Amino acid sequence: SGFIVSLEDPKQALILTNRHIVGTGPIRAFATFDEHEELPVFPVYRDPVHDFGFLQFDASKLRFTPPRQIPLSPEGLRVGVDVLVIGND
Repeated sequence: SGFIVSLEDPKQALILTNRHIVGTGPIRAFATFDEHEELPVFPVYRDPVHDFGFLQFDASKLRFTPPRQIPLSPEGLRVGVDVLVIGND
């Protein structure tokens, strides 16, 4: 599971997910959106310590699902504060 957190550039939209989803090796993965649409996703970052990673996809290819994002709030972050990603593990 994951959440769309950036649609600033729809061709490089980002999904925030758990670290194990991104993996350490090459992956072939798809995200399933509302209306059962599937799009390929590509790993862009896997945090080496904390349990999160980012996948990239092309939101302009969504045909039936209106793209929506949950914006990140970096101004609330501080060094030493844990980051938690809600989802299935």
